[in-house]
Amino acid sequence: MPTSSRRNFLRLAGAAGGGLAFAGGLSPFTAHADPIRPSSVDMVPEGKATTIWYRTPAVEANIIQEALPVGNGRLGALVGCDPADDFVYLTDGSFWTRGRNDKLTHHGHYT
Repeated sequence: MPTSSRRNFLRLAGAAGGGLAFAGGLSPFTAHADPIRPSSVDMVPEGKATTIWYRTPAVEANIIQEALPVGNGRLGALVGCDPADDFVYLTDGSFWTRGRNDKLTHHGHYT
């Protein structure tokens, strides 16, 4: 009998989620309201664009301190890279809300 560990739990949960997705047990996400988009976009001129340059690549063991956070509030990631080894850690808002997170509030946030 396999020992109980976080790795085994995540492996089993991933297999169960994948099985549900392939079997059609999970419904696809659909937004309840059309997004409000700006009518024009103000682009930064090439001469005023900011360049970020780091002396050393991020080390995966120090992901919290060295990786670059990207995301839109619901979906997020920490991205780091060494030319020989990239890493991306992803997260979704529904992991933290314990629900589907599919209802749009009047502020434009999903609950």
